[in-house]
Amino acid sequence: MDQELYQKLEKWHQDDEFQKIIDTIEAIPAGARGYELTGLLARAYANIGREGETEPFEKAIALLGSIKEEGRADPNWHFRMGYALFWLG
Repeated sequence: MDQELYQKLEKWHQDDEFQKIIDTIEAIPAGARGYELTGLLARAYANIGREGETEPFEKAIALLGSIKEEGRADPNWHFRMGYALFWLG
């Protein structure tokens, strides 16, 4: 992944600007996102979700499911999946 893009996404994450992350990553074709961008997109969806909502968490779970094999040994993948599942109840 482009380092400049990664730094921008991380800055927005720190600033709680999750919709900017979603808009930026979704502008990239799904087939060109790769593991890391897909994981960051899932993280952003989970972070915009609020208690009682389901759609953002379901989107996060679907995205993470699409990279399950690559995430098998990645603690971030497991944390993100657990976080989304927790908020779905």
